[in-house]
Amino acid sequence: MHSIDEPWAFWPEDDFSSWLREYRGIASSLTWAADIERNTPAGSSPVEEFFRLLDAYRRQFRSTGGR
Repeated sequence: MHSIDEPWAFWPEDDFSSWLREYRGIASSLTWAADIERNTPAGSSPVEEFFRLLDAYRRQFRSTGGR
């Protein structure tokens, strides 16, 4: 949209969504944003949870070269 080159896919059907479902062990038709919002632990916010999960995803992505 803003021509930002982000190497991690965030569309609902792309890598981050698939990773999140596998990481949490759930089968959901929710978008990753709705899933994070609905499953944010007490004491955190959806934004904090997103960045925590994004960091975990990026660590795994770098260590495995992808999925």
